[in-house]
Amino acid sequence: EALDEFEPAKRFGELLAGEPEGYRSAYDTVLACCEEGASKAAIEAALTGHPALAFPKQVYPGYFISKLETVDGISWDGVWRTTEAGQRMRALLA
Repeated sequence: EALDEFEPAKRFGELLAGEPEGYRSAYDTVLACCEEGASKAAIEAALTGHPALAFPKQVYPGYFISKLETVDGISWDGVWRTTEAGQRMRALLA
């Protein structure tokens, strides 16, 4: 059962392995932004001008929100919040 708590971070690691290198800092930006709770607009503002949105292809901030939600890195409770698992994911990005 102790291993279960690391499962989201493991899934995140697998996700990162298939993503462009530049996406790592975008995920970190979103996780950092959501530490205190953030609206979608606040996350979009935090990612404005981030190179990952344009290279290697155009993606939208919602892409990073959706991926992090899928691996339980952030959750919605009226605002987006970094989960405990999401805090461990930030450690993988350090």
